[in-house]
Amino acid sequence: MMQRWGISPGDFTAAVGGHSSDDEIVTWLSERVTPERKQAANAWLLTQKGSLDRQDAEEGVPGAVAPGPRQEIMLGLVVAALALLVAWVTRLLHH
Repeated sequence: MMQRWGISPGDFTAAVGGHSSDDEIVTWLSERVTPERKQAANAWLLTQKGSLDRQDAEEGVPGAVAPGPRQEIMLGLVVAALALLVAWVTRLLHH
């Protein structure tokens, strides 16, 4: 997110060292990040949510929950199961 906001790691590290509270850091960020960058970063975050949640869960972040199977995977499994069922029924009818 910092990169998408246009904040370098060095700048953020310096800001954390120079500010004693979360509120001061939020103020510091608000002075440097344009509304357009915030909006673009939020849009990117929404597209990456599943990947980021999965990564957090894999890294053992407390409270992180890995997302369930993606909808496309579930649809593929249902289609495959139906195809197998149709093949099985067709085979039974021809014997």
